[in-house]
Amino acid sequence: NYRRRMLLAARDSEVKKARAHSRSQHLHDQVGADAASVRSHMSHLFEPDPTERWGEESSSGRNLNTHFSSLAAEVTEVAVNEGVVQTQSESAGNFDPVYEWVPWERALMARGRLTAPIIYVVGSALIACCAALVTWNNIAAKGSGIPEVQASIAGYAIPRSFKLRTLVAKVLALSFSVGAGLALGKEGPMIHIGACWGVVLYMPISRLGQQSGNPIAETDLMCVGAAAGIASAFGAPLAGVIFAVEELGPIMPSGLKYSTMLCAFASAVVASLALKWLDITHSQRLTLFEVDYKQTWAPWEAVPFAFLGVMGGVLGGVFVLANEAVHKRRLRAQAEGRLCWFLPQNIDRALQRLLRVPPGASRIM
Repeated sequence: NYRRRMLLAARDSEVKKARAHSRSQHLHDQVGADAASVRSHMSHLFEPDPTERWGEESSSGRNLNTHFSSLAAEVTEVAVNEGVVQTQSESAGNFDPVYEWVPWERALMARGRLTAPIIYVVGSALIACCAALVTWNNIAAKGSGIPEVQASIAGYAIPRSFKLRTLVAKVLALSFSVGAGLALGKEGPMIHIGACWGVVLYMPISRLGQQSGNPIAETDLMCVGAAAGIASAFGAPLAGVIFAVEELGPIMPSGLKYSTMLCAFASAVVASLALKWLDITHSQRLTLFEVDYKQTWAPWEAVPFAFLGVMGGVLGGVFVLANEAVHKRRLRAQAEGRLCWFLPQNIDRALQRLLRVPPGASRIM
């Protein structure tokens, strides 16, 4: 009996070792496949680097009879070129695979050529229906929300668009819409969500302001929230401040205060830092999609970059002046009863006679 128990224990040990080896082999193959897939989809715009060694290539010749924890130890042994910038998604073989995205067909262990399209189409349709149901009884949560924000800051009373119920519905609908893969952006709804947070937090913050002798207006908090929303959407704090100054400041009855601008900048910075700290997408970046570069930029490249920035500013100014000149000429042509503002007066009159346009009924083209 003792010998039999020893044989059974030895056999169980061998079975456990075989299972561990099988799991390690499967995990190694999966990481290699993920890295190869990411490399083929995200690195096709760059020239291949023959000296670069990927995680699965550096460990291909090693003994695979190891446990799951041994894969993390191999990260420190992978040789990475100096000066080469690699993102987490691009270096799938150098990171713990738990941080990588898993396709639904693999998570559901489904097979077949039509399985993946069916899963994604049906899943997107269901999630889109959920977004429609959320906004079905809450009309204020529909749309981008930017017109409502601008109208409220301009002085129009739209209380339903900034209630807590609208905020919750907007967050849920935006999450469902983006998760469904619909062709829409989250920038406008994020501005509306930030403005809703400003209105929701207006009461407690206004009490603090009254106690300190510095009353705070509701429109100021809406500007601060909108700046935080656009900073979270783009991952750029300066974009939130510029939006508050250029788009919301001119339509405010009392104008944009310096204190409001500083608060908008602070909220935008805090929103970006929180987005970086949370790392919701597990991509170690502020936004999910951004341009990746294989090599770091050289110092001399700052000169053409600066030149392009100056040229962009000059061309933008020229465009504004040209647009102003065209607008003035259109108004003058409309006052003269002309048909086309860019045609000479004699040719314009001949065209009106040819088209038999009655006097006073001409429309500027």
